[in-house]
Amino acid sequence: MQLKTTTDYAIRVLVCLAAQKGKIVPSGVIAESMGIPRKYLTHIGMVLKSDDFIESYPGAYGGYRLLKDAEEIRLLDVVSLLEGTVRLNRCLENDCYCSRGAAPDCPVRKCYEVMQQKWESFLRGITIADILAGIEKEEVEKRIDGAAHQK
Repeated sequence: MQLKTTTDYAIRVLVCLAAQKGKIVPSGVIAESMGIPRKYLTHIGMVLKSDDFIESYPGAYGGYRLLKDAEEIRLLDVVSLLEGTVRLNRCLENDCYCSRGAAPDCPVRKCYEVMQQKWESFLRGITIADILAGIEKEEVEKRIDGAAHQK
């Protein structure tokens, strides 16, 4: 699975805004520092604004400001919003759709379920604040393993 570029950019926008601790950040500064085309940033800004992650300030000196605490923004929230789903395969959606009609007994689906659990544990366990703080790989692994064992 590969995240859309839009999702990657949205995460970068949130990290950039979190670093400014509630200040309005000009869109040009975000675009330049995060390597995001300005037109693309406008689209991402609208999406993030629609789910109350950020607020926008129009005009020549406009920009964006983070509305939520970086500690409260989980990757699961951002990826779900931008990707539309975090499910690794169609058979894992709520309706369990399977072109073969075999979803409940499928050995491939059972493997996907384990992968899905790990994926969601990861996304739920990491926040924008963690990324901003430079969370270490080992800590990410601990959180994933800990979350998976709690279920």
